[in-house]
Amino acid sequence: MAHIKTSAPIKFGEKEVPGGEYVLYTIPGANQWTLVLSKNLGAQSLADHKPEDEAARVMAKPLLALAAPAETFTIGFDDLRANSATFYLEWDKTRVPVKLTTNDVEKVMQGIDKTVKGGQPQESNFYYNAASFYLDQNKDLPQALKWVDQAIEKNPKAYFMQFKKAQILAKMGNKKEAIAAAEKSIELLKANPTPDETAIATSRALIDSLR
Repeated sequence: MAHIKTSAPIKFGEKEVPGGEYVLYTIPGANQWTLVLSKNLGAQSLADHKPEDEAARVMAKPLLALAAPAETFTIGFDDLRANSATFYLEWDKTRVPVKLTTNDVEKVMQGIDKTVKGGQPQESNFYYNAASFYLDQNKDLPQALKWVDQAIEKNPKAYFMQFKKAQILAKMGNKKEAIAAAEKSIELLKANPTPDETAIATSRALIDSLR
């Protein structure tokens, strides 16, 4: 038995769970474990759990033969991403994974969309961050390109914006234009009194990967 607390709604496996605090119970099996989230925080064992207390019940397939045995019962997270992670239980040589997902990506996209539809001009960083987010999430790359161009228009000497443009173009398959943008980022870097050699090397590596 363990306590789990979330600040926002999540999907525990395929079950929708509101934000809040829960007690986690496990029912081990040879080929399948049952994991139960209960709203009854005062319960001392699964025997105290009632059906109306149940927030979620999911089945998980255990993974056997871990490389190194877990000497104590362990709860952890793996494969962390923007809107998902793998929640796992480990004991001895067994791991029981459950996928957790949130709607954080959707919330960010809704916030960007709301700001854009507001019709007010934004600072260069807004367009740059929106373009970066869409690139990271592989969402509507042509729109990400439009935003990064708007960012560059407002801040033409920002080498990192040219590099972001190069990354977007590369992901879109526009190698020639991506190389040109990466070369522009190097040009801007070299114009500084103390050029960032690491950033220059990163841009050159992108160029080399596209040739």
